[in-house]
Amino acid sequence: MCLIFGLPGEPQDIVDRTRLFIEESMPDYVSLSGLDPVPGSEIYNNPEHYSFKYIDTDWGKHAHLLYRFSDEEEVGIPFEYEKTNRWGKTFSRAEIIKNIQEMQHYLRERGMTY
Repeated sequence: MCLIFGLPGEPQDIVDRTRLFIEESMPDYVSLSGLDPVPGSEIYNNPEHYSFKYIDTDWGKHAHLLYRFSDEEEVGIPFEYEKTNRWGKTFSRAEIIKNIQEMQHYLRERGMTY
């Protein structure tokens, strides 16, 4: 199963919903990525539509498979949202990172990462 955290419009209980979905689906493993808006993508080309404050263009700060083995990574989530968007309250960069770390910990405990 491949999942992405950090999408615009994620509900505030995304971690709980994702755990429940995983428990109901019972996949063999889960690949959890962080959103990585890249040039040419709809999100990158129209950031204002998704309420991005900025998208970093230092490609050394971009990554998508985050915190699989450690909570100490320094790259990934190269953007920040405005505080709200058309879907409601957004997550800060720090909150997205925390959600990914929490989910990766959950997956590692269950041997569901590769």
